[in-house]
Amino acid sequence: HENVKTKEYDSCDYAGHEHFRYINQNVTVNITYGKVKRSSSRGNSSNKTATTTEKELMLKNVDEWAKEEILKAEEKGLIPETFKDMDAKKSTYRNEFVVVAVKLYEAISGKKAEISANNPFNDTKDEYVLKAYNLGITNGVSENEFGNGTITREQMATMIDRTLRKAGINLTVNLNSVTKFVDDYEMHDWGKPSVYAMAKEGII
Repeated sequence: HENVKTKEYDSCDYAGHEHFRYINQNVTVNITYGKVKRSSSRGNSSNKTATTTEKELMLKNVDEWAKEEILKAEEKGLIPETFKDMDAKKSTYRNEFVVVAVKLYEAISGKKAEISANNPFNDTKDEYVLKAYNLGITNGVSENEFGNGTITREQMATMIDRTLRKAGINLTVNLNSVTKFVDDYEMHDWGKPSVYAMAKEGII
């Protein structure tokens, strides 16, 4: 679970459950250098005129509505080379998304992420996982397990939120004043502040 006052873990359940269904299944991060770019669209092709590009994207099977933002992310170095030819509609694993989170931190802050000298996880030695742990972007799913399953949408929102905070961008939301998603009851309490803060800013 997540709590800003105490060190808690990313999730007790990381099997890839679908949350907040009223956001399009694909998640795009709208970041322009050190500023958060507000988006008027929620990723619905029915209400957005797509901007097409002749440049071939690293990711494959990308919907038209997402191509412009994916291209911008690639141009800013946020898409890892390991993502080349990856199907954009397939589930993303936790160890894959932390690479994006670390690259996002570095792009916004202008600082290089350092690998943690201490590896608390017995299921990975991945350098980006240890960089994300060192930055406080991830705490793993337990005291000694990072968890290499697919990432859930609330885990993703929480990692983005932590990444932005570490880079100096603090986004907050009053949970009592937001319009709740119809499946709000399925979310964990630790994930709700990040989910609704990211949704409010149009980041997800």
